[in-house]
Amino acid sequence: MFLIEPRDIARLLAAGGPSEWLVGIRWPLHRALIDLAESVALAQSPLPYHAISTRPDPDVGVAVAGADAAVSALVGVGLLVPQGHGLTECWAVDADRLVAPRRELMQLPARDAELVYRAGQRWAALAATSLKNWRTPSRSASPRFGSPMPNRRQVAEPAR
Repeated sequence: MFLIEPRDIARLLAAGGPSEWLVGIRWPLHRALIDLAESVALAQSPLPYHAISTRPDPDVGVAVAGADAAVSALVGVGLLVPQGHGLTECWAVDADRLVAPRRELMQLPARDAELVYRAGQRWAALAATSLKNWRTPSRSASPRFGSPMPNRRQVAEPAR
């Protein structure tokens, strides 16, 4: 069993992870970690992500053990900074604090670094999509047509 630690999340952020995401939207991170675990297992990489512990969760579907605590720890050290308020509050990444995780990422073998980069980019894509969907106003529930009755062809007038 492998628990996700703050340095694992910081490594994903340094590898092209999202620069911001909604505070209440946790599923993109968990989905990216599960994808990373599957990729590591398929590539038979020595990275320990193949042994992550998961559990069912009503908010994210399948939650990865330690991921939410790791995000909270990154907030505590100032790597993640809250922006906005209320329902639109986002976590923003302080890029100046990603120096050490970038160095750690560059020390990985190329094959393993590629797996981490793909997971970071996957997380960024999922987070950007969820943020875009949140910011896009929903369509009106009213009917698209003015009348419930379809237009009927008019009877042609006789020629004069």
